[in-house]
Amino acid sequence: MEHEDKLTDIVQVKKTAQNRLRNLSNMNQQANKSSNTKRSFLNFMVGNTDHNGNKNTRNLKLQSRRMSDFCYLPTK
Repeated sequence: MEHEDKLTDIVQVKKTAQNRLRNLSNMNQQANKSSNTKRSFLNFMVGNTDHNGNKNTRNLKLQSRRMSDFCYLPTK
């Protein structure tokens, strides 16, 4: 009987772990979608792309910068 209880516990732990992993994966996908939307909006705002996502060559200096260059905190 004790052996069966241990097996049941193991199965339960495995199911819990799989559910947590699935939840984390879903959260990660949502975060990626969100950051892609923000990135494309920011690119549009700084003139990298038009509404349809086509590259503009009008502002090469801004195009060469990454989004992170616009979002930093000074160290001092």
